[in-house]
Amino acid sequence: HHDPEELKNRVTKFDQNFRINKFLFETPFTDAGGKATTDDLSMQRKKKTIFITTTYFPHILNRLQVLDVTETILTPIENAIELIIGQTSKIRSELDFLPTRINSLQQVIQGSVV
Repeated sequence: HHDPEELKNRVTKFDQNFRINKFLFETPFTDAGGKATTDDLSMQRKKKTIFITTTYFPHILNRLQVLDVTETILTPIENAIELIIGQTSKIRSELDFLPTRINSLQQVIQGSVV
């Protein structure tokens, strides 16, 4: 997990994939319990958990001690906004690709409408 300000310093793919000590997990859930996801966005929530480890990955050890855990619960409207932003960025990246790939753009648009 990289913050936008951290991405400014991590320009290359190497920098983005090495010396990582922050990890983000997203877990969908509903207030009613039961299924983790639902078609009704007014009930869909998301829990974001960020783990910070004491040392960086990749490391010789597979498991490292967790230094800090931060949990954030997104409300249904925040979750919906995040989904819209994600779909918008997918469409934007397809439109920015030159020449435009019509087949993949069509798949992204169909996934957005459904």
